Amino acid sequence: MRSALGDRFWRIWVAAGVSTLGDGVRVEELRASGAPAVLVTPAHQFPTGVVLSAERRRELMRWAEAGGLIFEDDYDAEHRYDRPPVPALRAMLAEQVCYSGSVSKWLAPALRVGWVLAPAKYRDEVVAAKRIADLCLAHSKH
Repeated sequence: MRSALGDRFWRIWVAAGVSTLGDGVRVEELRASGAPAVLVTPAHQFPTGVVLSAERRRELMRWAEAGGLIFEDDYDAEHRYDRPPVPALRAMLAEQVCYSGSVSKWLAPALRVGWVLAPAKYRDEVVAAKRIADLCLAHSKH
């Protein structure tokens, strides 16, 4: 089930003639592109809301095991009542997945609560980037 925002994007994409993927990222095209990293929302793909298929998950994890980095955005925090939760890619391949999520939508949007779990080899860089971002926000004029 798509959100109202997802429905708007869906209509825009259809009007523009863009096709969407029911099964998610095409790993063979990702591999052919030579991209070192990919951003995915496998538990609830935007804008359709479908789950990344098991076969595509396996293909994506094989791609990551060969050296790719997956940024997994669990923007719905996988709190569902319509079906059991889908395991995060991070749970199966921790050193190749940078996992982010939020509970802002269902807890309190004004709090803007979120997290990032980075593979050990990237943690120092992530912490340094966060520190810089926080300093910039603290000194910015609104």
